Amino acid sequence: IAPSPVEVMRSLPRPDAPAVTFEGISAGRILEAPQGTNGFGYDPLFWSEDLKRGFGLVDPAQKETVSHRGRAFRALADWLKAPDPRSAQADIRRPRSS
Repeated sequence: IAPSPVEVMRSLPRPDAPAVTFEGISAGRILEAPQGTNGFGYDPLFWSEDLKRGFGLVDPAQKETVSHRGRAFRALADWLKAPDPRSAQADIRRPRSS
């Protein structure tokens, strides 16, 4: 069992707010053998705790709802849409110094 993958992205700083880093975490584990052929890279080797299936067995739309990249991108999109970026949800956004 390995730790969950984490994707970290940086947004372009807005003139009215400091640079912010967004994290998306997909809980799961590394499988001993591939399952399925969907996705790319290591997807057939990753078991998603959210989906209770391997990423190699689900379609891209299902994976996007729980993937670390999908979660980080949604957090970034929400932050960019916020009238006051400092009011964005702190539980999905973790400010970090540049």
